[in-house]
Amino acid sequence: MVLYENRIGAEGAGRLAAVLGQCASLAHLDLGLNKIGAEGAGRLAAVLGQCASLAHLDLGHNRIGAEGAGRLAAVLGQCASLARLDLGHNRIGAEGAGRLAAGLGQCASLARLDLRGNEIGAEGAGRLAAGLGQCASLVHLCLGDNEIGAEGAGRLAAVLGQCASLAHLDLSWNEIGAEVAAVLGQCASLAHLDLRGNEIGAEGAGRLRAVAEHCPLLSISY
Repeated sequence: MVLYENRIGAEGAGRLAAVLGQCASLAHLDLGLNKIGAEGAGRLAAVLGQCASLAHLDLGHNRIGAEGAGRLAAVLGQCASLARLDLGHNRIGAEGAGRLAAGLGQCASLARLDLRGNEIGAEGAGRLAAGLGQCASLVHLCLGDNEIGAEGAGRLAAVLGQCASLAHLDLSWNEIGAEVAAVLGQCASLAHLDLRGNEIGAEGAGRLRAVAEHCPLLSISY
């Protein structure tokens, strides 16, 4: 079901939530760019556990904030089939990233998480990192355009070795700079690392090449 950019707001999300439990075969729900806010996210979260077949939920560009992210995180453990969660551009900040991290390990089927453009910063990256090691099925993580900087990248790097299934990591446009090589960490499964728009310069490029020699299967975009 695709209802992208339809101005449904929180009230519309609530009305939709009232019937979602009856959609036994619903696999994809796209409510991107609908201004549902934290209230709308909360109303949807209340029934997500009833959507047994839901595999892909897209709530991008909805201004759900930290509160909305928290409400969703609280029910992730009930979403037995959820494989892809798109929450890009929702202004969840560091607090929202922390709340999500607390619920990520409860969603055993989650393979792809998109949090681009959420202003999580270095603190949010650190909070998120604390929960990544519990995401056994996570294959694709997008954190592009989040202002995480070198400090945030370092916090992520410290836990990448625990992410046994992570193959694609997007850290583009994060102002990481020359310290970017650190994010390669010890993640043996990583196949693609997106580092575009990070002002890594000649020094950073040199460090990347040196580290990449030990990761022959890794493709890096920068």
